[in-house]
Amino acid sequence: MFEFVAQPVKLNKVSTPMENHGQELKLGVVLTCQAVLPNTILKAFGAGLLESMYRKPTEEERADLATDPDSLCMIKHPRMGPFSWDYESEGYTAVVDHGLGGESNLKLVDCKVREIEITPMEGAVVQIKFNINCHPDPKDVGALAAKQKQDINMQLNGPEPQKAEDLFNKAA
Repeated sequence: MFEFVAQPVKLNKVSTPMENHGQELKLGVVLTCQAVLPNTILKAFGAGLLESMYRKPTEEERADLATDPDSLCMIKHPRMGPFSWDYESEGYTAVVDHGLGGESNLKLVDCKVREIEITPMEGAVVQIKFNINCHPDPKDVGALAAKQKQDINMQLNGPEPQKAEDLFNKAA
């Protein structure tokens, strides 16, 4: 499952579409984000994805690196550009640091994470662009909008497992 703790995230855009919920309109918010994360996050999207994109460094390359020689830190296909990954999951919680920590943080519950774009990068990291669709308290929308085009600290927690097999199959 795609999730991370307290990471710097670039909040590229905040959109506020009004959504139809039966006969009522409800304010929706779409956060367009990007983060540079350890490439091991690729395991969350599928078994073998990390190994298909990254390799161990050669002896010559190891001399220039300050990483574990067994880490998968070299891109296998250097000409590979960004690509979309078909992923959509509901029940996420996103916590946006509002500067003072604790209760001042903006907690967005029952979010949907979707529209994943993955860009492999050298050095055992990968850039992930993603959207978070949510329905925050209307008083928090302005605070989110004011953070557009800025680096923020965010924590993204996946939904709680619904079945016993979900506890053991996190890379689905």
